Amino acid sequence: YAPAAASTPFGPLAASPLRRGEPVYAPSTYLRLAAGGAAACTITHSLVIPLDVVKTRLQTDPGRYDNIFGGAATIAREEGPGALLLGAQATVAGYLWYGLSVYPSYEFFKRGISAAILSPDFAAVRMTDVGLVAGACAAVVASLGITPLEACRIRTVADPSRYRPLGLV
Repeated sequence: YAPAAASTPFGPLAASPLRRGEPVYAPSTYLRLAAGGAAACTITHSLVIPLDVVKTRLQTDPGRYDNIFGGAATIAREEGPGALLLGAQATVAGYLWYGLSVYPSYEFFKRGISAAILSPDFAAVRMTDVGLVAGACAAVVASLGITPLEACRIRTVADPSRYRPLGLV
């Protein structure tokens, strides 16, 4: 190659491709991913519980509320402001599990697919595909725990009088 052919606006091309070593993930790394994911998912989803309550009521009792703001005002006026936190236990437990499981599972599946199923060179070229498959597998693991808890949340929000005696509201 002539010097002009090996040069780019970002600098000269390397004579050989870059190689980087695969990081070693100890169990403590997966524990940190789980703790961070659990905290992040629990906090963010807890902040939108009132919005979730109104959305669920709009879906389960269509025609009763004009819009999301009117729904929130009606729920707070008729049932008290605490009604906007219906299903909080199920939401917190569900998203605690989701964050706890999805982030370490994603890394586990990504590394497993890259190392155990595919050759390292093929996996390096197809990292987007590996990430998509790993993400789908991690979402399945996380959904095993969140799905039943979301069903509890929806039932609690849709019919609080039925679940209040059980201490679920």
